[in-house]
Formats: sequence, structure tokens, C-alpha cells
Amino acid sequence: MTSFWEEARKKQHPDQSTLTLETLIGAKEHELTSTETVETPLSIATDQTFSKEDQYALSFALLESPPLKKGELAISGVSAFLTNSGSLEVTALIRNGLDESVRFAKVQMAFFTKAQLIATGAFDLTALGHIPARQARPWTFVFERDQLTERPESIIDWTLAFDLTQKREYHFLSIKGDWNATYTAEEQAEIVKQALAKPAPPEGRVAIQVISTTRLKTKLTKTTLLIQNNHSQTLRLKNVPFELRGKHQTVLEQISYDLALEIPPHTSKLVTVLLPFKQDGSKVEVRT
Repeated sequence: MTSFWEEARKKQHPDQSTLTLETLIGAKEHELTSTETVETPLSIATDQTFSKEDQYALSFALLESPPLKKGELAISGVSAFLTNSGSLEVTALIRNGLDESVRFAKVQMAFFTKAQLIATGAFDLTALGHIPARQARPWTFVFERDQLTERPESIIDWTLAFDLTQKREYHFLSIKGDWNATYTAEEQAEIVKQALAKPAPPEGRVAIQVISTTRLKTKLTKTTLLIQNNHSQTLRLKNVPFELRGKHQTVLEQISYDLALEIPPHTSKLVTVLLPFKQDGSKVEVRT
């Protein structure tokens, strides 16, 4: 039996909008000129529920989508229709062609039919979670009646795209360094899980959090940091103050460590450093 989404794609001819990460947030660090194309298999968020038939239809839509180059992001249309209440409901696949996960917060979207603007609106995509590297996740955008610039006579040859004329909030997670030398696969998975659970700081703010610490036989303290830059400018970190605390939160030692990092706008980075604390403690914190 043909699903609703398959029928909609056949009749509506939705297009795919594509852009690079540099265009989206101005992060030149991520700019790629590779002509390599990547596959983006379907990924379902933990709180999303789809029947097997729907998952098949979405996977088939991905197979029919235009090629995606390495380093690109794309929104591939699936279906769009006007509801009885006058709103416009649009289902699309957000494809991540990056080699790192991506998380969206508030985004501005625009809907076009035959290159004519039909609707614009802001959407909170926090519940979408992090889209893993080289994967795609479905999302349904509902443009309310007052967000439509006009009511289309028919919905055909349509495109859903990021509205780059408006203020945007995006957040990306990047992992720095070779973790295979310092963490097992299980430890890596647990650290990434903890990092993904951390919300982005308020717009214009920076947050540095300690995710994991281990005292090594070399008397160095292996420390993994999650550094979140939710500012519109690149963050340059040099000497960062750390303190070692005892069981009763007593400060045992304070040091400064040169991270020598640059973190693009709206980006989080996981980085592991070896801190030269002379004493044994129970907790490492970033001193503010």
C-alpha cells in the first residue's frame, strides 16, 4: 500500500534546499570544497514515533533526494498541505552532510511554491536533538494561518529553506583530538551522551563544563571539557583557570592552562586535556 507521504511526493514535486555551514553561521573553520557526495540514512530521535510504513516512506524519500556534498546541510521536502484550520503543515528531512553532529535551537524557515514566498516563521527544533554526522531526521513544521503571506491555490514544486534574512540560533558539537588513545568506545559514548544532554547557554553567552576527570599514574589529571560558544563571534581560549577541590569542596590547588582553542560561533567542542595538578582531589572545576 502506498503511504500518504509517497503519494504527496509524486503529486507535489518538492525540491531540496542546500547550503554550507559557512553560509549558515559564518564558521570558516568548517568550510569544505570537496565534491565528494555522502549518504544520509534515516535517524529517528528518541522521542519520535513512526510506524514501519512511515519509516520506509521516509527512507525512500531520502533515496530519491538529490545528492548531498560532504560539508553541506539540506532540507529535503516530503509533503505539504493546508489544514482545515488554515495552517500549512510541512514535513521535511533535515540532512546533515557534516562529519559532526548538529543541533538546531530556534530557526527561521521560509516556504516557497514555484519560487514564490508563501510563508515564513520561527520554529524551536530543540526536541529534534542532535542529528548525527551524515544522517537525516524528519520534522514537521506547522506555519500558522497568520504566518502565511498568501494562501496558495495549489502546492506544487515547493521548497522549504532556512530564512537567512532573519536572526538565527544554531548549535554544533565538535570533538577535538584522537579519543581512541585515551578512552574506550563505551567511555566515549557515555561522554558524548552527557555532552548532548547539556542545553546550549543563553544567546551571547559562553559555558565551560567539566564532563569527566581521571587521575592518572603519571600524576596528571585527565579532564574532558565541554566548551559551548553561543555567541555570534569566534571564541579564542588561551589561559583558562582551573581549581582542584577536596571532598568537602575545599580548594586544594589552582592552576592556569593554555587551551589554545578557537571555537566558531554557535558551536560546542569536547576536548580532553592533561592538567598538572600536584595533589589528588575529588573534583575539577573551571574557576570563574
